[in-house]
Amino acid sequence: MRVHRWNQNGGSDVIAADEAPGLLVVPPIFSIAPYDTALIRLAFRQSQPPRKVEESYQVLMTEITAAQSPPARVITVPLFVRPASISGAASYTLKPSNATGATLFIDNQSNVHVFLSKLTITAGEKTVYKGADTIYVLAGNRRSVPLRLSGAVVGERAELRFESEDGSSQSAQATVSR
Repeated sequence: MRVHRWNQNGGSDVIAADEAPGLLVVPPIFSIAPYDTALIRLAFRQSQPPRKVEESYQVLMTEITAAQSPPARVITVPLFVRPASISGAASYTLKPSNATGATLFIDNQSNVHVFLSKLTITAGEKTVYKGADTIYVLAGNRRSVPLRLSGAVVGERAELRFESEDGSSQSAQATVSR
């Protein structure tokens, strides 16, 4: 098991090549039977001062296989270290490109990540997009998400409905940019 710093640049994920030196993973190597569970602890090696901006990591669990086996599977789990206080907000812009295509721009000006899953977009009383994608936008970053729509976007505003990490339903307004 390895832990790497996770950043975003130009809307793309950037995983640091070297492991996060300040994080301790116990146990770093373990065996687990099918359908079994295991407890893994992650901790900082030293006391950490309060943060102003959330820190983001990827925990990578790699299956160790026999030499003649198929390639190993890698399971990636996000890890976030919250700041002392949360501030700022995200804004959303939907830019249609044609009758069945658009790009959703997410501008995260907060100091914590934004998470959207099971996104639904309604414009002019009509649902124009339903998707099961999982979208992360890290603190202070911007991301564009191309979408295939089921109909044309009508009006100047669109309503986004999505599921948050805790499974609760959330909503936000997006400005429609032509």
